[in-house]
Amino acid sequence: MLPGDDQWVLSISRAFDDGTPVDRWAFIRCKKYEGAIPIPFDVASCGPATDYNPTAFGAQIVSAKFAAIVRDVAKDSVQFVPASVHGSDNDWFVMNELESRNCVDLTHSWVQRYEEGDGDRAGTIRGIAKLVIDPPRADNLHMLRLREYKMVTIISETLQSRLESKEVTGIEYWQLATQ
Repeated sequence: MLPGDDQWVLSISRAFDDGTPVDRWAFIRCKKYEGAIPIPFDVASCGPATDYNPTAFGAQIVSAKFAAIVRDVAKDSVQFVPASVHGSDNDWFVMNELESRNCVDLTHSWVQRYEEGDGDRAGTIRGIAKLVIDPPRADNLHMLRLREYKMVTIISETLQSRLESKEVTGIEYWQLATQ
C-alpha cells in the first residue's frame, strides 16, 4: 500500500504533550505497543484527510473506517493504537502490524543491500526495486510486514477487495511481481 499524490501528509511528533519522547520506530517492529497513548501526529502538508496515511518512520495512520475493515479481515494480526492528529477531531489509529514473515523470493526480486562499511546493517536489504514474495512463506496472512525490510506492508487480495469495495481513501496499490 502506498499513499496517493494529492492527500495530506502526517508526521509523527517527537514528543507527547508532557515532553516524553515518542518512539518513532515502534510501529515497524511487529510487536504489540504498550506505551503511552494517543500517539501524537502533526499535519506536515495540507490536503484532504484520507483513510490511510503513511509516515516517514513507517507508522501508518488510519481512520476508524479503515481500522474496522482490517480488523474484520486480518483479525488479531494487527493492533490499532489510538492516535491524535493536530487539528482533527476524528478518531485515528496507528496501524501496528504484529506479523512479519521472511517471504521475499530473493531469486526473482531485485534488492539493494547495505554494504560492508554500513555497520550492523551490512548485508541487510536497503531497498527493493522489484518485489516477489514466496506465498507459502507468507502463511496466508491478510496483512504482514516483510521481516527482511519492514518498511513494506503486504496485504492479501481479499483485504484489498474489501478496502476497495468500502471506498477507503488514500491508498495506491502495487501489484507484486510473480517472477
